[in-house]
Amino acid sequence: MLELLGFTEPDDAPFIIDVPYDSPVVLLPDPQPTPMKKRRTAPVPRLADVRTTESTENTGVLVARLWQATDAEEPLGEDWTPAADITTPRRSFRWSFLITAAVVLAAIAGVVVFTSQWPARQATELRHTLASGLAGLEAESPGVDTVRTIITDVEATSSDLTDVAIPLLGFSGAADTAYRAATADPGLELPLVPNAPVEALTPVKVELLRAADLAFDIHDQVGDVLDYRVLLDKAFVLPATLPVEAGDERISEIGVELSDTLAATTDVLLRLPQNDLLADHRFQVESALADMNATVAAYLAALREQDGARASELAAHLRTTTTDIRTSLSTTLDRVDVWMVEALDRLNGQLTTTRTAFQASA
Repeated sequence: MLELLGFTEPDDAPFIIDVPYDSPVVLLPDPQPTPMKKRRTAPVPRLADVRTTESTENTGVLVARLWQATDAEEPLGEDWTPAADITTPRRSFRWSFLITAAVVLAAIAGVVVFTSQWPARQATELRHTLASGLAGLEAESPGVDTVRTIITDVEATSSDLTDVAIPLLGFSGAADTAYRAATADPGLELPLVPNAPVEALTPVKVELLRAADLAFDIHDQVGDVLDYRVLLDKAFVLPATLPVEAGDERISEIGVELSDTLAATTDVLLRLPQNDLLADHRFQVESALADMNATVAAYLAALREQDGARASELAAHLRTTTTDIRTSLSTTLDRVDVWMVEALDRLNGQLTTTRTAFQASA
C-alpha cells in the first residue's frame, strides 16, 4: 500500500503498473471563450490527460506532477486591460425636473402674493359695506324728523298716521343694513398674515353699530306711538247722538251701538303696545273704559225710566270721558316729542362720529 502511494524507500525500485490494454482517453470539449479573451489561461491538467504511454514511476509521482501542473497558470501582467472598452455614461440634462421646479416656484410665488394681498382685499370689501350702511342711515334719518312731527300732533288724522309708515319703513331698512354692515364677518383670517387693513376698520364698525342701535331704538319707539295712535282712534267712538228720551226700540238700538263701542274699546286696550312713554295714558284708558261701562249701563237705565235729566247728565259724562282721553293723549305726545328730539340729536351726533372714524381709517 505504501508503495502504491509513493511512500517507498529510496533504494527500492520503482513500482511500475503494467497496463495490458490501451486505456481509453476521454477528451472533453474546451470551454467556450469568454468576452475577456486576455484573461484565458491554460486549462488545468486533468487526470484523463495522463496517457498510459507516458513513463510513470508510481502514484505518488503522478500526484506530484498533477499538483505542479496547477501552478502553470500565468499571472496577469501589469499591462493587462479588458477586451471591451469601458466608457463612463454621460448624464443627460433633465428638462422635466427644471419645468417641475419652475411650476412649483411659480405656485409658491402666487400663493405668497395672494395671501399678502388677502387682508387688503378683505378690507376693501368691508369698507364698501360699511360705507353703504352709513350712507343709507344718513339718508333716511331726516325723514324720521318728519314722522316725529306727524305722530306727536294730536290733531293728525288716521290717514296722516298711515302715510308716515312709508318713511318709517325706509328708516327701519337703513338701520338693519347698518347693523348688518357693522357686524359683518370680514372672512377667513389667514395665519401668519398681518391683518392690519381689516383691524383698522374696527373703530368704524363699533361706531356704526352704536348708530344702528340708536336707530333701532328710535324706530321701536316711533312704531309703538304710531300703533298706539292708530288703535286709539278706534276706541271710545260714541254714537252720533245720545238722546235723553227714546222709545223702547230706539233704546235697544242705542244699547247695541254703545255695546259695540265698549267691545271695540276693550279690544283696543288689549292690543295697545306696552311702552314706558305711553304707560300713563294707557292707565287712563283702562280707567276710562271701566267708567264708561258703568256710565253706559246707567244711561240706558235712565232712558228706560224716562229720566231725561239723568240721561242728559250721563250722556254728557260719556262725551267728557272721550274728550279727556284725547286731551290726556296730547300731554303724552308732548313727552314723546321731547324724547324723540333728544334721540334724533344723539343719532345725528353718532352718525357724525361714525363718519369721522370712517374717514380716519382711510
